[in-house]
Amino acid sequence: MRRDTLAQLWRNGNIFKTQAIIKRLHRVVGTIEQGEVFAIYRKLKIPVRPALIAGTRSGCSTEKVSFYLGFAIDGPLAYDIQYEN
Repeated sequence: MRRDTLAQLWRNGNIFKTQAIIKRLHRVVGTIEQGEVFAIYRKLKIPVRPALIAGTRSGCSTEKVSFYLGFAIDGPLAYDIQYEN
């Protein structure tokens, strides 16, 4: 895959729609509480920043989500946030 094509997939989040990527990654379970994203690990709630702001809904409710976990210099990132039914 060309480098510029790959970069575009990362920028718009479509990299996580690629079957080769999906097969290699594990989704993390979490919640969104009053706009804040948290990864859940046992009894810990770990704050995570959404990689794309458009990936979260606005509002004050608590919702269960799953996402791919990534990392940046300033902390963990949530990619491809999906709301659980």
